[in-house]
Amino acid sequence: MEIYYGKKFVKKGDCKMAVYRRKISKDVDIKNISNSDLDAAIRQVGRDMIYNYLLFGKDIVYDEFIKNLKIYLKMIDRIS
Repeated sequence: MEIYYGKKFVKKGDCKMAVYRRKISKDVDIKNISNSDLDAAIRQVGRDMIYNYLLFGKDIVYDEFIKNLKIYLKMIDRIS
């Protein structure tokens, strides 16, 4: 299913990713990262931060998310 987003039609899932890309690209260079790789990175980092919150009571802040996302993306880049 396609929806109108901005000035073009996009797949429904791509709309959400465009929002993530727009927000995250202000802090992290993600122009060479595919949507699927970025989605996997966001899910993994987010999951780890939620576990830290639930298990250890650590607060979740955007700056910490970005720091962890940068680390995760560097690790993935080195592996591939």
